[in-house]
Amino acid sequence: MTICLFARFFPPYYSGAGGQAANVAAALVEAGLKVQVLTPLRDPRHSRQEIRQGVNIRRVPGPWNSYRLTVLCMTLLQIVWVLRGWRKWDVLLFFAIGTDVYLPIVLGRLLGKRVVIRVSQLGTDDLESIKKHKFGKLRIWFLSWAHATVCTTDRILEACQRALSSVPSFRCPPRCLRIPNGVDTGRFLPQREPEKREKLRKELGLQAANIIGIFVGYVDRRKAVHRLIREWAIVEKNIGHSRLLIVGPRSLSHVGISNQQYVRELDHLVEQLGLIEVVHWIETNDVVPLLQASDVFVFASRQEGLPNAVLEAMACGLPVFVIRHEWLPEDLVVDRTTGYVVDNVPSELGQRVSQEWGKPDLEEVAQSARQHICARFDLKSAGAAYQALFQSLKSRTSVPELNRLYVNA
Repeated sequence: MTICLFARFFPPYYSGAGGQAANVAAALVEAGLKVQVLTPLRDPRHSRQEIRQGVNIRRVPGPWNSYRLTVLCMTLLQIVWVLRGWRKWDVLLFFAIGTDVYLPIVLGRLLGKRVVIRVSQLGTDDLESIKKHKFGKLRIWFLSWAHATVCTTDRILEACQRALSSVPSFRCPPRCLRIPNGVDTGRFLPQREPEKREKLRKELGLQAANIIGIFVGYVDRRKAVHRLIREWAIVEKNIGHSRLLIVGPRSLSHVGISNQQYVRELDHLVEQLGLIEVVHWIETNDVVPLLQASDVFVFASRQEGLPNAVLEAMACGLPVFVIRHEWLPEDLVVDRTTGYVVDNVPSELGQRVSQEWGKPDLEEVAQSARQHICARFDLKSAGAAYQALFQSLKSRTSVPELNRLYVNA
């Protein structure tokens, strides 16, 4: 079976969705499927074509820094690619939802391909939110041409089901199912040996810190990095000699977002709070050593789906502190069991980290988080779920039979 995966972002570009696309593609190849990825070439220094972990990657140059031109070019590019490989592809997997996928989805369906769309962010690309946009019902009608809608959380699944149930269709109703993001638990591991952990901290220049907190993600307002900095000022005041690692690109020009004003505001905030020696800005694609060297993971994002950064931190055995928001899946971070859920009140996150630090059950919670990820969010399980979905679409498995495949997903 051959899968054509359309991704707006793909490594080495820094993106949670891109990283997850790479994970799924590699898992499918490991399961014996052929995978072709089509993605924009955002940096001319990167190769236009390469094979990575058995995945054939094709990067196409274009005006990707302009949103409108990106939509137009991605639409045309995907249409051309669907037509060009219509004899070759068995399944078309659209890894992100946007205006650019509507026509390619319909075209793929008319050509007899199995079409799957993936929805990953509550409040942005879930179908119920899309329905509220201008021409929302028409947009949902286009998306209903897909054979299956993969949702990463139960809340996204419920929203998509509600949206699709209100759109009349002359075809068989599209399937909605949950396949959560997966983590390579063989790569994201805790560093339990104190000597090796101390060596990591020394290499990073952090050996003198009493507590090291880490955040991984884009530096933008949606991620609420400013909130994290303010909250960490409380940790520094209560514990002292702390460090906060903010890991992610400070410039988002590669995704067509201008965030320089926000970065300047953050720099001013760090200086204003006297945290110049405390806050460390790091840009790297290899976050494993940083997670292994840290003590706690902090996350204040206002809008997410199923964030890879939280999953990876938990897989590395870090106690995670997240602020309670609508997007937070109930089965991911359970307070005092697999992490710590903090009420959305100013100063609450900083106070909670300070209170829990040094308590004996902190390590127990961290170990439970690792076990939870291995049991429910392992990458191999996610890859097997996608493979089972594609096989069921090819063989036209009935909905009840398909549902049994994901009862534990």
